Amino acid sequence: MREWQYWTRNKLEILAGYLPAFNTAAKNRSPERLYIDLMAGEPVNLERVTGEEFDGSARLALSTSPPFTKLAFCEMPDKARMLNADLRQRFPGSNFRVYPGDCNETIDQVLADLTPWRWAPTFVFADQQAAEIHWDTLTKVAVLSLARERPSYGS
Repeated sequence: MREWQYWTRNKLEILAGYLPAFNTAAKNRSPERLYIDLMAGEPVNLERVTGEEFDGSARLALSTSPPFTKLAFCEMPDKARMLNADLRQRFPGSNFRVYPGDCNETIDQVLADLTPWRWAPTFVFADQQAAEIHWDTLTKVAVLSLARERPSYGS
């Protein structure tokens, strides 16, 4: 379990507050809501000063209500195995996939797997420690969202 400063916990609390609002707004327009986390991290974290545990972004995304319908989590192989095991145990039956490897290399597979739902509202969490996420990776995600074909759901 990794130790973090206050800012990380605060950032994840903001995320936890925002995700339900995103899904509430999106649910009125679409039956599908996608979540992509480019650096999902560990399932649980530790606040360095207080020693308190707090959920990582993947757990927060899977706990969101109303829920996301499809979720993709990118993480390096060792952490990906641990994350996948934790999430499968805590959220059985949830529609998610953990992609082991560098998100800059796995993003093409993530986007290919989500292509049938590319029209759906998509939340991408691109939180990084330094500059691990390449500009090309962000461009691929942005281009996908610009190329959406939006189905009609009536008026």
